Amino acid sequence: MRTKGYSMKEISALLSVAKSTASVWVRDVALSRSAQERIAERCTKGQLAAQEAHYEQTRRREQDARDFAQGVMKKFHPDQVVERVMCSLLYLCEGGKIYNNRGNFAFVNSDPALVASYLNLLRRSFVLDESKFRACIHLHGYHDAKAQLAFWAKVTRIPTRQFMRPHLKKESGQSIRAEYQGCIQVVYNDKMMLRQILALSREFLAKYGPIV
Repeated sequence: MRTKGYSMKEISALLSVAKSTASVWVRDVALSRSAQERIAERCTKGQLAAQEAHYEQTRRREQDARDFAQGVMKKFHPDQVVERVMCSLLYLCEGGKIYNNRGNFAFVNSDPALVASYLNLLRRSFVLDESKFRACIHLHGYHDAKAQLAFWAKVTRIPTRQFMRPHLKKESGQSIRAEYQGCIQVVYNDKMMLRQILALSREFLAKYGPIV
């Protein structure tokens, strides 16, 4: 069987012996080219089958996670208080932590969905003056600045006239990422609002994150 290209697994199964025993029996058997090719082919097929089984298991688990998340979101109906807390936590994670004398506070991120979520929550949670928004996009040399300006203006719902000149990063030899839209810094000017956001986030941490 070994000279015909049977694997250790096949031999041990057919003869009802341990693979280690089969290995001792055939360790001195010379394999022809056809035998080597058969073993390699079956090994490749086995690897591909194992990979596909792993991918399928991963897909099922990902779908289970999506089903769980969608089930939770169907029951999620936040009021303004909850939205204010969510907004403050997003800012705590991705925004500046110290306000300056002018009252400017910035949110910086490259994920369009996260940026849009923060701004939607900010607009729903507070009374804003839209003219106080300023934005600046950070781009690589391969980006089309005009196209990216239009993209981020749509995401943020901030007029392009309130965008500052794009900041172009120095090239680092990295490959082009077609899906990368650049990074945006959204600035709003209201010192009292920033104080409230930071205070709210600190109160949340004091309630849910005490160190024992």
